[in-house]
Amino acid sequence: MAGIFDNRTDTEKTRHALTPAKKVKIKTALGNKCEKCRKKFPVRNLKVHHIEEAAKASGTKDLNTPGNLLVLCSICHDDVHDKPIPKSTQKGWIKKRSESAKKEIRSILRNRPKVTDGNSSPVKIRVPKISQPKIKPIKIDMPDFFGLGGSNKKK
Repeated sequence: MAGIFDNRTDTEKTRHALTPAKKVKIKTALGNKCEKCRKKFPVRNLKVHHIEEAAKASGTKDLNTPGNLLVLCSICHDDVHDKPIPKSTQKGWIKKRSESAKKEIRSILRNRPKVTDGNSSPVKIRVPKISQPKIKPIKIDMPDFFGLGGSNKKK
């Protein structure tokens, strides 16, 4: 579900924008190798890691860019999370990619849904604030049919 009625969090939008098919293509573009330990693994044992964490997505910046995604084996992925490795070091691993791999990853990510706030949307809808009018109850003078003291008339 997308558009103005999309109530997913920015984290969910970021994760869903990077489809399983795109993840497989990114892993394959890098030769099914971990970018940290440089070892080759089966595709199922590799993970696509966000350097700027998807869990901290705010909608102001698209986190599914070639410069923010790393392919890591399960062991190295755990290391990156458990033993904080500086983001500058992680970005250094990206710089070691071949030009052909960089080009292929850009091509894979080209048509992905962009995850940014509503300010970048081509359609803007302004909803005016409408306050509810205050209505005073109407006093009705009715005869007391049931003897409950409904009328305040003096006889």
